[in-house]
Amino acid sequence: VLLEDVDRAPAEVSAALVTLLDHRELIVPGRGDPVRAAPGFRVLGTATLWGGRDAARIAHAALWRRVAVAPLGAGEAASIVCARHKRIPTELAVRLVDAQQRCAAALSSL
Repeated sequence: VLLEDVDRAPAEVSAALVTLLDHRELIVPGRGDPVRAAPGFRVLGTATLWGGRDAARIAHAALWRRVAVAPLGAGEAASIVCARHKRIPTELAVRLVDAQQRCAAALSSL
């Protein structure tokens, strides 16, 4: 199962995750018995952590393994844009990626 933005999950979702990660079972409202995770069941979660935000915001952070992923370089991002959108010229893809990166940098400095 892939869960995106586990650091932004509401409290009730975080509580359910704690039970799932700790005891390998999920309590489903309205159902009598907990649902047990099958052997080999895995949960992958993504989180965006930056600045003052840290793993403490993630339910049961100690049960997650952290894998840091570096941002794509401009050339790599432009290559992906060109591969996904064949009609976009490389020069335009480079300019689009540059604009996106400048916007992201400006937002992170707020």
